[in-house]
Amino acid sequence: MADADAGGEGAQTCAVRRGRESETADAKSKRQARTVAEPVMDAGWSIEYSVHKLTPATMEDARVCFQNELDEEMTRLGVERKERKGFLVENLLGVPTWQPAPRWESILKGDWASYELDLSLYPNQEVNQVRKQLYNKLVLWAGAMRDALKKRGYWCNTACPITGSCMFGDRTAHVYNELTGLTMMLNYDSIPIGCCGIVLHPTWGRCPPTC
Repeated sequence: MADADAGGEGAQTCAVRRGRESETADAKSKRQARTVAEPVMDAGWSIEYSVHKLTPATMEDARVCFQNELDEEMTRLGVERKERKGFLVENLLGVPTWQPAPRWESILKGDWASYELDLSLYPNQEVNQVRKQLYNKLVLWAGAMRDALKKRGYWCNTACPITGSCMFGDRTAHVYNELTGLTMMLNYDSIPIGCCGIVLHPTWGRCPPTC
């Protein structure tokens, strides 16, 4: 966890949700059973990802966000409407992604692996620049993943970290709740920032964006 600054202009105290410490043994066992693949770093992209089965509540959140494409996909697969929610609980997987946040000067040198910048600091010109570049990299990675999985017969889409809407295809009126999804899948600590919140990576703290 990244510690909050002590003193200075804009210093504030934030309540931290102690995810890993407060998790019961039963909840931890169920979460681990839903984990298909533990976090791994795609070194070529400097993007970390893991794979998880979703709880019914998180599945429903994803379903309404990606409903237009999911309905088309399940029609293609011949899944009857009355069977679709159960089908998604069994087959829809969540893939949370993380990126380390280098300083702008590090990116200019081609270093995407350093984690040096607190992206929760707003307004800040450097944070804005780095966030934009990390977002562009995520879009490229997600597009490559979507194309590769499509060739193998799988459907894939991504929740946009800026809007919460689907990144590809027609949007619905619903957005995906990243904070709930991330804490459900990974149980990392989180803190409130403004009207929203951020999840803290166990190694990088506040330095990575969450997607």
